[in-house]
Amino acid sequence: MKILITENQFKRLINNIINEDQDNSLKLREKYHIMEDWFVPLLNQLTKKTSDNYPDSIFYVDKNNKVYMEHDQKNKWLWVDYDEIWSYFYKNYSHDYMEVRKLIQGLVGEHLNLWGITPASGHFLAQNLVGEHLNLWGITPLLN
Repeated sequence: MKILITENQFKRLINNIINEDQDNSLKLREKYHIMEDWFVPLLNQLTKKTSDNYPDSIFYVDKNNKVYMEHDQKNKWLWVDYDEIWSYFYKNYSHDYMEVRKLIQGLVGEHLNLWGITPASGHFLAQNLVGEHLNLWGITPLLN
């Protein structure tokens, strides 16, 4: 079945699609700045920790040594605590995993100079290993 439309109808259809795309893009940019306003103060409270037992990783921890992120330098992954960070972005920015990934990628690139990494979320399994090697007991470590 074919549907015929006039040139004016076609132009209106295209303009509507473009306007909808621009509206969505504007909303995401506005949300980006709102998320940035939440994330940057959190980043400013975190410190980097390393371990001889995990030479390829940098851990971003708070004053209580809770791990919020792990930067796996060898594989260029950034493991992000789901409960503390990822879920906040998911609820308040986008319900799309890839959109949240792009948001975090941009924010850590800009504010931590971590360009070219791939953020990922996860619930973590190796609490005792990180507790033992970094003396960070009672934390939730980040692993792939």
